[in-house]
Amino acid sequence: MIVKDIKGMYKIEVDKSRNIVIETPMGLWKSEDVERFHKDYEAKVMPQLAGAKQWAILSDLRNYKTSNVVAELKNHVQWKTERGLHRAAIVVDSAINKMQMKRTGGTAMEPMPFSTLEDAKGWLKEQGF
Repeated sequence: MIVKDIKGMYKIEVDKSRNIVIETPMGLWKSEDVERFHKDYEAKVMPQLAGAKQWAILSDLRNYKTSNVVAELKNHVQWKTERGLHRAAIVVDSAINKMQMKRTGGTAMEPMPFSTLEDAKGWLKEQGF
């Protein structure tokens, strides 16, 4: 299943066979973008993961611009960990994005950074996903 944002700010794909959610955020986000993202998770993503005790995220951040939404994203990550998020792999090509994503994970979930999708997928497979 693929969810596309109505404003083109993200795409979310659920791989039910591996319990992996593939996120592709794009551009410079505002609070309302995080709000739509969270609502899509509640309404469309989480029902796809029903029954999964643990799941993982693969977030491709290569087209995401560092945004001033750290607090909102941190709350979203906390919400996901409370619902079974167990591992997070991020694909980044910017040290600034990498630092921002480490901050958004906080104590709830520190993402593992990679420079290619293949490496991130390989690591998630090693983690059981």
